[in-house]
Amino acid sequence: MISILKELEMEDQDIKNILSMDIDFDSFNINDIKGNIELLKLFGFSLKEIRNIVIANPMFLNNMTKDTLDLLNYIKEELNITYLNLLFDSNPFLLSKEKFEIKEFVSKKEKEGLTKEDIKDLIESNPYVIDEV
Repeated sequence: MISILKELEMEDQDIKNILSMDIDFDSFNINDIKGNIELLKLFGFSLKEIRNIVIANPMFLNNMTKDTLDLLNYIKEELNITYLNLLFDSNPFLLSKEKFEIKEFVSKKEKEGLTKEDIKDLIESNPYVIDEV
């Protein structure tokens, strides 16, 4: 795990802070850790953005890579949010959500009369709105 964090050019203090969290990093799947980081790179996230996300939400690294891909694709394709890097840099904890949770949020907002464009604008202007439900 330390070598992966070093590849993200993290400061030693950030690495210490992450490792001091009450998280069983030994149970993380190394392939998913690497896969999730590579996915963010493929979606255009900068090294700095990835580093910020991991520092704030290291638990996301334990997501199954397929689940992260499904989430990113849904937000990009279904909600037409182009700047995923800005969205997740603003709220790194969104990466710990599953696609169905975002879909439920969208469905609820549609029932309230919002269009997909309205929902997109809402999420982009307040990335924490999904957590407020």
